[in-house]
Amino acid sequence: MIKSFIAFFGLTVAFFLFFSCSGGTVYNHANNIEELGDDYYFIGDGNESQILLNLKPGAKSKMGKTIVPPEVIRYGFDNQYIIAESIDGKGEGYLYWLIRKGELDSLHPVDSLEFFTRISLLGIELKDR
Repeated sequence: MIKSFIAFFGLTVAFFLFFSCSGGTVYNHANNIEELGDDYYFIGDGNESQILLNLKPGAKSKMGKTIVPPEVIRYGFDNQYIIAESIDGKGEGYLYWLIRKGELDSLHPVDSLEFFTRISLLGIELKDR
Protein backbone atom coordinates (compact mmCIF):
# COMPACT_ATOMS: atom_id res chain seq x y z
CA MET A 1 0.00 0.00 0.00
CA ILE A 2 2.78 2.43 0.91
CA LYS A 3 4.74 1.54 -2.26
CA SER A 4 1.64 2.20 -4.40
CA PHE A 5 1.11 5.57 -2.74
CA ILE A 6 4.76 6.56 -3.21
CA ALA A 7 4.68 5.50 -6.87
CA PHE A 8 1.42 7.44 -7.45
CA PHE A 9 2.77 10.51 -5.64
CA GLY A 10 6.03 10.37 -7.61
CA LEU A 11 4.22 10.16 -10.94
CA THR A 12 1.91 13.00 -9.96
CA VAL A 13 4.83 15.25 -9.06
CA ALA A 14 6.70 14.35 -12.25
CA PHE A 15 3.57 15.04 -14.34
CA PHE A 16 3.07 18.40 -12.62
CA LEU A 17 6.68 19.46 -13.09
CA PHE A 18 6.71 18.41 -16.74
CA PHE A 19 3.62 20.41 -17.68
CA SER A 20 4.35 23.42 -15.48
CA CYS A 21 7.79 23.85 -17.10
CA SER A 22 6.57 23.49 -20.66
CA GLY A 23 3.95 26.22 -20.55
CA GLY A 24 1.06 23.74 -20.68
CA THR A 25 2.06 22.07 -23.92
CA VAL A 26 4.59 19.43 -24.80
CA TYR A 27 5.73 21.28 -27.94
CA ASN A 28 4.23 24.24 -29.73
CA HIS A 29 5.70 24.56 -33.21
CA ALA A 30 4.13 28.02 -33.50
CA ASN A 31 6.94 29.20 -31.21
CA ASN A 32 9.47 28.50 -33.95
CA ILE A 33 8.14 30.51 -36.88
CA GLU A 34 10.16 33.11 -38.77
CA GLU A 35 8.45 35.51 -41.13
CA LEU A 36 10.28 35.69 -44.47
CA GLY A 37 8.25 38.55 -45.95
CA ASP A 38 5.43 38.64 -48.52
CA ASP A 39 3.39 36.06 -46.55
CA TYR A 40 6.14 33.40 -46.65
CA TYR A 41 7.29 31.86 -43.40
CA PHE A 42 9.66 29.22 -42.09
CA ILE A 43 8.39 26.75 -39.53
CA GLY A 44 11.14 24.91 -37.68
CA ASP A 45 9.33 21.83 -36.47
CA GLY A 46 12.12 19.26 -36.05
CA ASN A 47 12.48 17.03 -39.08
CA GLU A 48 9.28 18.55 -40.46
CA SER A 49 10.85 22.01 -40.88
CA GLN A 50 9.63 23.67 -44.06
CA ILE A 51 8.93 26.94 -45.83
CA LEU A 52 5.32 27.81 -46.50
CA LEU A 53 3.19 30.48 -48.14
CA ASN A 54 0.42 31.79 -45.90
CA LEU A 55 -2.90 31.31 -47.73
CA LYS A 56 -4.81 33.39 -45.12
CA PRO A 57 -2.63 36.50 -44.73
CA GLY A 58 -5.16 38.60 -42.79
CA ALA A 59 -6.34 35.85 -40.47
CA LYS A 60 -5.37 35.34 -36.84
CA SER A 61 -3.86 31.91 -37.55
CA LYS A 62 -1.79 30.73 -40.48
CA MET A 63 -2.79 28.20 -43.11
CA GLY A 64 0.11 27.48 -45.41
CA LYS A 65 0.95 25.85 -48.69
CA THR A 66 4.29 24.04 -48.57
CA ILE A 67 6.81 25.79 -50.80
CA VAL A 68 9.97 23.94 -49.68
CA PRO A 69 9.16 20.50 -48.29
CA PRO A 70 10.75 19.03 -45.16
CA GLU A 71 13.41 18.87 -44.05
CA VAL A 72 14.85 22.36 -44.51
CA ILE A 73 18.31 22.46 -42.96
CA ARG A 74 19.49 25.91 -44.08
CA TYR A 75 17.71 28.92 -45.52
CA GLY A 76 18.02 32.63 -46.18
CA PHE A 77 15.97 35.43 -47.71
CA ASP A 78 15.87 39.03 -48.81
CA ASN A 79 13.15 41.28 -50.25
CA GLN A 80 12.88 39.31 -53.51
CA TYR A 81 14.18 35.77 -52.92
CA ILE A 82 14.05 32.85 -50.55
CA ILE A 83 16.87 30.33 -50.73
CA ALA A 84 16.91 26.97 -49.01
CA GLU A 85 18.75 23.69 -48.73
CA SER A 86 16.70 20.65 -47.81
CA ILE A 87 17.18 16.92 -47.47
CA ASP A 88 15.51 14.95 -50.24
CA GLY A 89 12.59 12.72 -49.33
CA LYS A 90 14.76 9.59 -49.32
CA GLY A 91 17.40 11.11 -47.04
CA GLU A 92 20.08 10.37 -49.64
CA GLY A 93 21.00 13.85 -50.82
CA TYR A 94 20.22 17.55 -50.80
CA LEU A 95 17.83 19.73 -52.75
CA TYR A 96 18.54 23.41 -53.45
CA TRP A 97 15.79 25.99 -53.83
CA LEU A 98 15.81 29.50 -55.36
CA ILE A 99 12.38 31.02 -54.98
CA ARG A 100 11.46 34.41 -56.31
CA LYS A 101 8.73 35.73 -54.03
CA GLY A 102 5.38 36.03 -55.75
CA GLU A 103 6.27 33.72 -58.63
CA LEU A 104 4.75 30.36 -57.81
CA ASP A 105 5.99 28.89 -61.10
CA SER A 106 9.57 28.95 -59.75
CA LEU A 107 8.87 26.24 -57.16
CA HIS A 108 11.31 23.53 -58.07
CA PRO A 109 14.79 22.57 -56.90
CA VAL A 110 17.86 23.57 -58.89
CA ASP A 111 21.27 21.91 -59.13
CA SER A 112 23.91 22.83 -56.57
CA LEU A 113 26.18 24.64 -59.05
CA GLU A 114 23.40 26.99 -60.18
CA PHE A 115 22.27 27.46 -56.57
CA PHE A 116 25.62 28.49 -55.12
CA THR A 117 26.47 30.66 -58.15
CA ARG A 118 23.15 32.52 -57.94
CA ILE A 119 23.18 33.06 -54.18
CA SER A 120 26.71 34.41 -54.45
CA LEU A 121 25.51 36.92 -57.05
CA LEU A 122 22.42 37.77 -55.00
CA GLY A 123 24.45 38.22 -51.81
CA ILE A 124 22.09 36.12 -49.69
CA GLU A 125 23.64 33.93 -47.02
CA LEU A 126 22.36 30.56 -45.84
CA LYS A 127 21.85 30.18 -42.13
CA ASP A 128 21.31 27.00 -40.17
CA ARG A 129 17.81 26.57 -38.91
